[in-house]
Amino acid sequence: MSLNRNVAANFAGNLTTAVMAVVFIPVYVHYLGIEAYGLVGFSATLTSILGIANVGLSTTLNREFARRSARPDIAVG
Repeated sequence: MSLNRNVAANFAGNLTTAVMAVVFIPVYVHYLGIEAYGLVGFSATLTSILGIANVGLSTTLNREFARRSARPDIAVG
């Protein structure tokens, strides 16, 4: 029962965050202007994409560095 409640709370929190981001767009545009808001949106998009790419990349790099440090006979390059 606790797991279902936690999952539902997580979905509700994510949904609330997404709805609030959309609702406050006119406020951001009013105070920042459309050009500045475009830059903020581009920065947020780039950060999200790089965050998704980092999920698998950091684990892979750590594994490869550990493997190469344990076996000095593996050529670098």
